[in-house]
Amino acid sequence: MKICSRCFGIYFSLFISLVILFSLAFRFSKFVVISIFVVLNFPLVVDGLTQYFGWRESNNSFRFITGVLAGVGSSFAAYYLVGIVFLF
Repeated sequence: MKICSRCFGIYFSLFISLVILFSLAFRFSKFVVISIFVVLNFPLVVDGLTQYFGWRESNNSFRFITGVLAGVGSSFAAYYLVGIVFLF
């Protein structure tokens, strides 16, 4: 593959999550969106930092899982921001 498994997980889940969110047209409060974003991106940050500092070595399946979680969390934030801009 030309991109890493973490990036593939982010792109794939971001696309699928945004399609689902826009098709179902949910409404979320700012607190819920921020909470989902932080909780689902936390594993990615921990994985990246522990790998960067050399405390452990990550594998492709763990990178893909943390990428999927981060993509879903980011899709909630993107959906909320698009809703603010276009007032829906």
